[in-house]
Amino acid sequence: MKLSIAALAICTMFAFTTAGAATGTDAAGRIVLAQRDVMPPIEGPGCPRQGTKSPRSSSAIPVTFYNSGDPANGTVEVHWVDFSGNSVLYGRVAPRQKLDLKSWAGHIFVVVNGRGRCINVITVPSSGTPTFGV
Repeated sequence: MKLSIAALAICTMFAFTTAGAATGTDAAGRIVLAQRDVMPPIEGPGCPRQGTKSPRSSSAIPVTFYNSGDPANGTVEVHWVDFSGNSVLYGRVAPRQKLDLKSWAGHIFVVVNGRGRCINVITVPSSGTPTFGV
């Protein structure tokens, strides 16, 4: 009986990971949980105003971030603004590459260029499969 309870606890832990966590599998097929880095809000010209937070939502939306390759921006970083207003790095996108994510309606993302400047603030719409050029 203890083994069943332990197995249930592990499954529950992975089923209820926080928004800042990512799961995957290693070479042996074992589940791996990787915590994303949570940082203070990004500030500066073009950034969201202080206190901006992503709302909670139950509407899953697939989104794509496409780096158009503007030489002034180089590789960009895509940060999610979490429920507390902190910045959570979700990925880096090289010129002419894309980043596909599952997100939620109303969630806010900040795109930062190679010099750390905000170049785009994006709010995920409530429907569709949007592609955001950055």
